[in-house]
Parts: sequence; structure tokens; C-alpha cells
Amino acid sequence: MRVGQVSDVLPDPVLTGRAIELGTGGPYASEKIAPVATVAKDEFKYGKFAREHIKDEAKTKQAPGQPAGEVSFGISYVAASVSYHKLKSRIPDALRANDPNNALDGRRTTMLTNKLLLGVERRVKALCHAATKTKATPSTKWNGDSPDIRGDILAAKTAFRRNAGMNPNTIVIPPVVYDVVANDSAIVELIKRQRDVLGNEVLEQILQMQVVVPGALVDQSNPGAAASIADVWSDDEVYYLWVDQTAGDDLGALTALRQVRSAATGGQGLYVKRFRDADESAEADWVSAHLNQTEIVPAQELILRQLDVLT
Repeated sequence: MRVGQVSDVLPDPVLTGRAIELGTGGPYASEKIAPVATVAKDEFKYGKFAREHIKDEAKTKQAPGQPAGEVSFGISYVAASVSYHKLKSRIPDALRANDPNNALDGRRTTMLTNKLLLGVERRVKALCHAATKTKATPSTKWNGDSPDIRGDILAAKTAFRRNAGMNPNTIVIPPVVYDVVANDSAIVELIKRQRDVLGNEVLEQILQMQVVVPGALVDQSNPGAAASIADVWSDDEVYYLWVDQTAGDDLGALTALRQVRSAATGGQGLYVKRFRDADESAEADWVSAHLNQTEIVPAQELILRQLDVLT
């Protein structure tokens, strides 16, 4: 098949299925704290959080024969649109013919999808780092002498509760901070108790919050230069969030972050195409991965940054 444009090719269902599987529930923190919503068009609207659940402006007592008190909702909707993110990789026929496992397309799909999702991870991290609700630096840094990590976390939870009218259910602890937290005597005891129940050495929860420790790495070196590998989540901050993993496609749902994908092109937000090089003499195929998505913060109140916790 000779095709001149990638847009002329229909998505490959097998490779797309592989990409979608990689794009949900993967190793990235963004998959845990920014639920995916799919919209029909590239342009959409989402609801802004307005603390409607704790407002008490209406009278509830009803006199005989009188109508019930009316509640007016102040939620507003904001217009947004997705961006197109695309990558492709060339597979020469000679390379395919010498692949003993016939797995080149799958491996390329995994590579391209992971590169797209790494971009998502970096953008979600940037949104958390830019959150406007903050908690001041703890009086004793967590890697200093006699820190009160548990007390500082409780204080941050209280600050979050005052902002949002609810407690956070998720805490994101970057690796450099987690190394200190997991070595704190009070936290070590908590890990021991959880190990007795769950049978592992991982801190699953702390003070009724799900613990998320991002593991994503990025090589920041220029092409051809020596590797310069660093954590994507490299700051000495801690992030408290309210996350609704059941939010689905409801863009009015109460949750801190969203990944919004458009199905207008390709029939879904994340898909893969496989097509023949337009120049027949090249004797090569191409695999391309497409992500039509943007990342949004419906509620700044549902993200709290605890600043500079390390020296």
C-alpha cells in the first residue's frame, strides 16, 4: 500500500489497543492523580470547583403549604481545547526481516507511547508545581535534627481542609523526599504495621491518604551527549490532592486534575497508525503514535503544595 500522508491511514486496532493499555494505569503518577476523560470534540468545557457542597445559604425549615428552599449553584464552566501530540518511527524492511520474534511494531508502539506519556507526566508535574495553594516551609526541615514529619503533614491536611472544605485523599511524595520520610522513626513504625497487614515494605497510606511516589525518569542530555538522568518529580515539595478515580468522562466531577482526550480524530484520544513509506524505494514502514489531549486543573483548591521540606 502506498500512502502519502499519515492522515490517510486508519488507526491500527491491535497497536492502538496496546497503546491504550499503556496509557491507563501505567507507572506514571499522572495516571493515578489525573483521571482520563474522553470528549467528542477537540473543544470542550469543564466545571470549576465552587465549594457548593459546604455552602449553607438556604433555609431548610419548611412551613406548611410553603415551597422548599431553593438552592442556586454557582459552578461555572471554562472553555478549553486539546493539543495534538504525535511521534513516528521508521522500520526498514531489512530490519523487520531479520527480527526473529516479529515484535518490532509492538516494541516501537511501546517506545512511542511511553515518550508521549512522559510528556504528560512532565506537564502534570508542572501543573502541581504551579498550584496556587501553598503551605509554608516547616520550621524544622525533614532531613534536619528532630523533625516532626507527621505533625507537618497533619498541619498541611488542616490547611487543605480550610481551602477545599474536605480532607485530601492523596499525597504525592517525590523520591528525594520519600527517601527521608520512609526513614523517619514514626513513619518506619507505620510501615511496619502496614507490612503486618499487607505483607510489603511499601508505605501504602499515611493519615488516610493514598501515597503516590512518582518514579518517572528523564534523560535531559542533548542528542549524542552523555546521559543526564533525573527524576521528573525532583523538587523537595509534597503535594496534597483530592482525586476521584471514578470521575470517568464527567468534567463536572470533583477532582484536582484531569487528562482530557478528544475522540474527534482517530475515534479515540490515544491511537497508533501503521503505514507504508510513500517512497517505494525506501522499502520501509512507519509506526506513528497520536495523543490528542490537554491537562487541566479544575480546582486549585484541591491541590496544596507543602514547600521546601528539605534543607
